[in-house]
Amino acid sequence: MENRFDEIMKRLQEIVNQLEENKIPLEKAVELFEEGIKLIKEGEDKISILEKKLGDLLDDQSNA
Repeated sequence: MENRFDEIMKRLQEIVNQLEENKIPLEKAVELFEEGIKLIKEGEDKISILEKKLGDLLDDQSNA
């Protein structure tokens, strides 16, 4: 299931908070880090899609 951008950012903040506490086992920290990397990629993809949509809308606006 795809996450909304704000959900991605919220989860990333949760991950950062957990990692900063230094109270989790190393294995769990690695799992959280991996999840964070995946979420960053998903967020970057969403930004790229939105940038393209905005660009298309602006192009349509200037051509009207």
